[in-house]
Amino acid sequence: MLKKNEWLLIAGVLLVALLLLAWNRYQNASLAQSDARVQVSVDGTQQLLLIPGQHKIAGQAGEQNTIEILSNGVRMAQANCPDQWCVRKGIVPPGADIIVCLPHRLIVRWVGAGGVPVEFDDVDVVT
Repeated sequence: MLKKNEWLLIAGVLLVALLLLAWNRYQNASLAQSDARVQVSVDGTQQLLLIPGQHKIAGQAGEQNTIEILSNGVRMAQANCPDQWCVRKGIVPPGADIIVCLPHRLIVRWVGAGGVPVEFDDVDVVT
């Protein structure tokens, strides 16, 4: 049977976790409502995508990727690379992460005003 202090500790930990989750949701929602754009870099050449929908990106030697901008994020809808890691990444919400297709030298990331990359606030696994 748990004692009163143990219940208070559990409740405190849950409250802190809920507050952190709410803060993270608030930050992502404010970023989504700001002027966040999707930046695509192919072999160092950058372009901005603003319009929701599917965008085909063609590279050299028949490389093709289809990027889909949704209301809740961006995803790689299709790629003709052999490993398909970029497609399996799924939907990336604004400010959360980047999508990389190494065989096609393609990077998809969220940028804010002036094309400055958005820093995501996840903890680095290595550290």
